[in-house]
Amino acid sequence: MNILYILNDTTMHGGATKSFLNQILWLMKKDVHPIVLLPRADGLYNVLKNMSIPVYAMGFRWNTYPKVNSLIDVLLFIPRLVQRRIRNYYTVKRLPHLLKDKHIDIIHSNVSIIDVGIRIAKKLKTPHVYHIREYADKDFGLHYIPSRNSFLKSLNQPMSYSICITKDIQQYFSLCNNTKSRVIYNGIQEEVKLMPHSEKKKFFLYVGRIDFAKGTDILLSAYNDYVHNTKSEIIPLYIAGSAPNSSFHNQIMNFINEYDLSDVVSFLGQCDNIDLLMQQAQAIIVPSRSEGFGRCLAEAMFNGCLSICHNTAGLKEQLENGIELTNEEIGLSYDTPQQLTRLLEEISETPSDKYEHMINLAFFTVNKLYTREKNAEAIYEFYKYILNDTNH
Repeated sequence: MNILYILNDTTMHGGATKSFLNQILWLMKKDVHPIVLLPRADGLYNVLKNMSIPVYAMGFRWNTYPKVNSLIDVLLFIPRLVQRRIRNYYTVKRLPHLLKDKHIDIIHSNVSIIDVGIRIAKKLKTPHVYHIREYADKDFGLHYIPSRNSFLKSLNQPMSYSICITKDIQQYFSLCNNTKSRVIYNGIQEEVKLMPHSEKKKFFLYVGRIDFAKGTDILLSAYNDYVHNTKSEIIPLYIAGSAPNSSFHNQIMNFINEYDLSDVVSFLGQCDNIDLLMQQAQAIIVPSRSEGFGRCLAEAMFNGCLSICHNTAGLKEQLENGIELTNEEIGLSYDTPQQLTRLLEEISETPSDKYEHMINLAFFTVNKLYTREKNAEAIYEFYKYILNDTNH
């Protein structure tokens, strides 16, 4: 199979990029020959080049409206929108000529917020797969061009297929009764027999962007109440991740300064030792307002880390999958910041071995449901279904 993969970004720390690399390494062990299209020639581009995978960089943009967060964004809205359409038009016009000798069997867009893949697929009369990893609007504040309804229609076009990373996302895009749609959970890592172990240390952990959608402000509000209310020793909070939105980052820093939290909140930036941090943390906190899957939650469970997450979307589904598999809770969850505060206090005041059974059940669950092998095998079987489907 010659599969053209189209990615929206080249960063190595993004969840969509990690999931793509995990699946492609296993699919290449089958008879999948990947060709990759990227928007820039950096980061992932160089990694794929070193793997001897054919890769193109063509400067296309997302098929979403530019965000408006300031007066400058308002003034530049139309020029940015026009630039996106021109760049995407150029990519769709040029790439089919470059691929004419590649005999592409399927075009696989790694996320839903790019449309060059389905447009190229129409030109080549090739099946197209949307890998829907996000809600777009309620998790990232993104809106499809020209509308959400137009995107929904594209999911039901001839030769259009979809992979949804959770049942909730499949339902959100009205695909539950679509025979050309599959729910395939992300592959986090290879199946292992023993849970990784490292000596626990006294800190809570947050992993991800410092961003409104990720609920960093909610976490800090709840943590502030914990700091000022707990009767036990205060457990510091480590924040591992970048801050792409400077205005939101300033808001966070102002909050920390206002409530004198600088001695107990540490910013680690983008880290390469996340697995170790997860193994050592008292608990990971995933406060996203809405999360397609919640990759860092599953990663933490793989690493023997107690999890606390907002009871919503993909995070909630992961916990429900655990209950379905083990008949017991595999993590802690909350609906309000006040509930999160109480959970932090509870962890501070109780022996760590209280949660040992829950941690073991969580590891069992993710090691059963979210392995790279299981993910790649399901995608490969879907590819075979697509190529044998006579009802395009």
